[in-house]
Amino acid sequence: MVGITIGNVAPTLCLRDTEAHAGFLVALPILIGAELLVHSRIRTVVHRFVEYRLVLPEDKDHYQQAIGSAVKIRGSVYAELAVITAV
Repeated sequence: MVGITIGNVAPTLCLRDTEAHAGFLVALPILIGAELLVHSRIRTVVHRFVEYRLVLPEDKDHYQQAIGSAVKIRGSVYAELAVITAV
């Protein structure tokens, strides 16, 4: 069992921390739902940048390349593995 001791506080066993596990079980579906919501709406937002002329016409090609690069990284197995390793 892994415990954490801070000063004179007794060790807290991570595996027995039901509040943390319950919070995780509540937060995980919310985060997955939020990802699906963002994924479904992001394309519209990206197109609005060009529509509202936040991206200048001369920068449109560079903007499209940046979007393509971001999509490529988002779908990368290596990026997912890096995130999992960092966590």
